[in-house]
Amino acid sequence: MRIEGSTLYKIRRTYRLTLMEVGLLADVSAAYIHQIENGKRPASDSVSEKLAEELDLTPDKLARILSIYDSLTDEVARGSTHERISGFQSIALT
Repeated sequence: MRIEGSTLYKIRRTYRLTLMEVGLLADVSAAYIHQIENGKRPASDSVSEKLAEELDLTPDKLARILSIYDSLTDEVARGSTHERISGFQSIALT
């Protein structure tokens, strides 16, 4: 499964992980993750595979993560309450 930069950002934000934490999962630096997320470098196959493995990503799970991210960011854009924003913390993705 190939993970693009914008997708990686959404995964990271949904799981509430730091750049360093994602880097540790993928055995790369936080700077490299930052470059991937910002479109400066593509994610290598090994990084994509490692993250998919570590996060137990399947196409269905990834679609669910992206849907959750989009829903929560839409709520933020509409000015929803802090309680809904904190939903990022309580998402059951397994």
